[in-house]
Amino acid sequence: MTIKYIITQINDNIIYSKYNNNGCLSLNIVDKSSLVGNIYIGRVENVVKNISSAFVEIENKIKCYYQLENNKNNIFLNTKNNKAVNIGDKLLVQVSNDAHKTKPPTATSKIDISGQYIVVSSDVKGVSISNKCKKASVCIEASSVLKDYIKEHLTAFNDKLQASGTFSYGIIIRSSAANADINT
Repeated sequence: MTIKYIITQINDNIIYSKYNNNGCLSLNIVDKSSLVGNIYIGRVENVVKNISSAFVEIENKIKCYYQLENNKNNIFLNTKNNKAVNIGDKLLVQVSNDAHKTKPPTATSKIDISGQYIVVSSDVKGVSISNKCKKASVCIEASSVLKDYIKEHLTAFNDKLQASGTFSYGIIIRSSAANADINT
């Protein structure tokens, strides 16, 4: 089975689709007005200690609110000799909320990348299976394969990462994987 992906732009909207020999499997339109879910390398512009937060500049001079108390596992992309967030630091962040009225967008260090069958998250450790598909054989087999993959590749990834500290992530197998082909 051959799978093809088509990405195009129509009327300032990005549209992507997934095809196999039988036709279109999925069709998605990207909402460009929302920043939620986008991942950026942000630069810390200001640290406000009395409200325990920082303001991180992402693309096009957009500044995001970054709460320090809720983001203990910062992913620094510059050389550091401490774990404190300082002006000028480069952080890997994901936008969690869009701007609302006078409030800027909110950013977090908890990176989540969602797919149809799995979620890769910096907020979990190891491999876990959704409660709805814990007994499905495909989910159990996928869990075993993914555990071996993480064990083998996470150390190599951290060795190559030119950042302060290490990056850790986990994988959640979603309930939609219960009906999937293990080779998908």
